[in-house]
This record gives sequence, C-alpha cells and structure tokens, in this order.
Amino acid sequence: MSTGKEHGMDLTAIALGGVERAQGDMGRAARKLAAGFAGTENARDAVDLTALAVELSTARRSFEANLAVLAAADEMAEHSLDILA
Repeated sequence: MSTGKEHGMDLTAIALGGVERAQGDMGRAARKLAAGFAGTENARDAVDLTALAVELSTARRSFEANLAVLAAADEMAEHSLDILA
C-alpha cells in the first residue's frame, strides 16, 4: 500500500502547511478589518467588507479542506497499521 512518502509526498506535512497558510490568510484579513474600524472615518471607508468577507471565507474553506486531508491521512495510517498488525 502506497502512502505517498516514497514519491516525496507527505500528506501530513502538506496539509499542515496548508493549515498554516490558511491561518496566516485569516489573520491578515482580520488585521485589515480591525485596522479599518480602528482608524479614521476615511480608513473605515477604505475597508472593502465584501473583499474581506471573501478572504475570510476562502481562508476558512482552505482550513477545513486541509483538516479533512489530515483526518484522511490519519485514517490511512491507522488502516495501514491494522493491515500490518
């Protein structure tokens, strides 16, 4: 049974990298939102709520997708251990 590691692919590492990127994207969008509302009226006007909502939603979906990959990789490892045991 192939885990992908022999081909240079480690699903867990890839998914964890994706989770980290999603977390960073979410943090950047949240900082933009907070900065806009903490600033002057002109700064608040410059905040594009639609774009920030899309950024936050995209980061959330990326986070969820990468967590699903982690769960699948864990399940695959578990099944591999069952087969080998």
